[in-house]
Amino acid sequence: MELFILRHGKTEWNELQILQGGLDSKLLYNSILQILNLKERFNNEKISFDVVCSSPSTRAIETVNLLGYQNIKIKKEFAELKMGEIQGKTYAEFESTYPTEYFNYFNNAKSYDPKEFSGESYHSLIERIESGIESLKKEYFGKKVLLVSHGITIQGVISYLNNGYVDLEDFSKIPVPDNLELYIFKIGG
Repeated sequence: MELFILRHGKTEWNELQILQGGLDSKLLYNSILQILNLKERFNNEKISFDVVCSSPSTRAIETVNLLGYQNIKIKKEFAELKMGEIQGKTYAEFESTYPTEYFNYFNNAKSYDPKEFSGESYHSLIERIESGIESLKKEYFGKKVLLVSHGITIQGVISYLNNGYVDLEDFSKIPVPDNLELYIFKIGG
């Protein structure tokens, strides 16, 4: 399988540094233009996909649709880390209310404990990612697959594909991908 992993287009909340998690905000106009440019690049370079998969979030699905794909396989395993009660809050609000977990969220995934604000743990995210990747490998062996997902989730996917497991010690060292950043992995034969 050849797996193309793309972070969704930049949203209003990405720009304002508001935690989205399971919530959504609109794609920025400039990001829409960038997505259309990427679509043109795929066309010019004759890059096509056998299968297009997306997180269930609106921002990911809209990114896929703007790329010109309508027949999308929704893969809930690649949804963004759920942020619980801090979804919709700014990074500054997160830091002032939960300073330790704010630090751990960005710098120490192994120690991140979001129970206090009903968020999803990295351990839960890892289980989803591992299950999702194994499912893709079985379902789409030998295929070219586009997966549109989210920053933190993609960090975990990269760790899993590089190591064969998600390494929480290493997780925070992997840079969060920029919006519309594309990674390509060849998996299996």
